Amino acid sequence: MKAAQIILLICWTLVVVLLVAVLVAAINGWNIPGIHFRGSWIVSDIVGSGENSDFDGTIPGTGEAEVEANGIEKIDIVWRSGEVLFLRHGEDTIKFVQAGNNIDNNQKMKYIVEGNELKIRDGDEKWLNLGRWRETYLTIYIPESVELVDEISVSGAATGINITEGFDGFGLGRLELDTASGEIEVSGVSCTDVDISSVSGSVKFEGIDSEELSFESVSGNITAEDAISDRVYIETVSGGAVMSGSFREVDSETVSGSMSVSSAVCPDRIASEAISGSFTLQIPENEGFTLEYSKKSGKISCSFVTTQAQDMLVYGNGAAHFSFDTVSGDVNIVKAAG
Repeated sequence: MKAAQIILLICWTLVVVLLVAVLVAAINGWNIPGIHFRGSWIVSDIVGSGENSDFDGTIPGTGEAEVEANGIEKIDIVWRSGEVLFLRHGEDTIKFVQAGNNIDNNQKMKYIVEGNELKIRDGDEKWLNLGRWRETYLTIYIPESVELVDEISVSGAATGINITEGFDGFGLGRLELDTASGEIEVSGVSCTDVDISSVSGSVKFEGIDSEELSFESVSGNITAEDAISDRVYIETVSGGAVMSGSFREVDSETVSGSMSVSSAVCPDRIASEAISGSFTLQIPENEGFTLEYSKKSGKISCSFVTTQAQDMLVYGNGAAHFSFDTVSGDVNIVKAAG
């Protein structure tokens, strides 16, 4: 064999060995000096260590960081490894703490302040994540002096999101929470817009006041107590939803799920679609509504004294408009006592 061919064979062998080593490192979360693997990112070891760094800080193991609260209007969090908990404190800074046992080097918390936005990540953004998953928790402390934030967004949160303690009357522009199997709990917050998405985790809201409320769930249950909203949207597959409070408009879609809405006022509009799911609406005495329905193998019941015209039930002046489209689902309109 010619010398040139031998050299070429050796070179290609070395390339293959190097590529295999890189793949093994990516799978196991090992670090090659100077390089960490995080999805499509190549993050150098100098992240957080200099003025030209992409991020302001990298916190090893169990650690904490804080930034001045003044000027922060948005908080964006991607945290796939555990629970995210919001608390209040008496300082003037936004403080965030990562906790866990034997945190992998690739899961070190990192953050950046871009203009008026604080971004926090658990560092676990590798496209390959086999064998080195460790649960970590994030606690965020918001100053008690801060009464309004334009936007809070949390996604991932494998074991839950909690915004309850000390947040009565806290003002938000937009609240966006997204989790797979973790439980979401929120109470006492006033918002312009709330967008909640969950796969199998439960969602619990109490005392929330928002112009718009949007809930999407596959198999988790949704509960909202003492909620106030102009517009509510609920979508479930096999999970149930129980809503109580005061609502002006309600849109819902469900497959094999039950829907229950109890409103202190008669909504101006309701539009519901259900397949093998039921819808129960409890409302007080009111001036009137028109109920339009399309059903297959389901039944409609109403405790208000109505007149019927084709596929419509009319009560009083018929001003409010309710529309129900069901397949193998029941619709119950209940008059609240008193």
